[in-house]
Amino acid sequence: MKKKTKKVRQHWPSLLKQYQSWEKLFKYQEDYLWGRLRDECDKYFSLFIRKRDADSGWYVYCVDWCGKRVKRDDWDQCNNCHFIGRDCYFYRRDETNCHWGYSYCNAFDKQRHQQWYTVFMVKTYWIDKVDEMRFQEKQPHRDPSMWDLIEIREKYMEKSIKDNGLDKPK
Repeated sequence: MKKKTKKVRQHWPSLLKQYQSWEKLFKYQEDYLWGRLRDECDKYFSLFIRKRDADSGWYVYCVDWCGKRVKRDDWDQCNNCHFIGRDCYFYRRDETNCHWGYSYCNAFDKQRHQQWYTVFMVKTYWIDKVDEMRFQEKQPHRDPSMWDLIEIREKYMEKSIKDNGLDKPK
């Protein structure tokens, strides 16, 4: 046991030397934890979107021009598509902004993707909602706090793991 505590004690001075002050060290740790929480929120939200958009046979259809049908076993070929980009935290985890799509359409065919996704959004939510989303995108928004991210993670963890992925969606 003494060796472990000795290693931990030796580790802190080296970290402090690397970051030059306790404030910088704590800021680094806070940023690291915030990033980890953000990634976990994205993971559970993406799983929720998959289950929400799946039909009774666990098939997901691309919202884009290809309309590709993907079975649950091949869900790694798909992405969580965002109508308003992920860098806008106001809409990053908004259920009306996110839909499931084939990864090729989302990542490599951007121009056609945006055109078809706009058509899909207008058909689904009407032009008023699309205009409101585009207006809100340009407004200044704050990044979510650690507590906001914890609440979001818990909410979507509960929604996405509720049926453990074994039952068919409703």
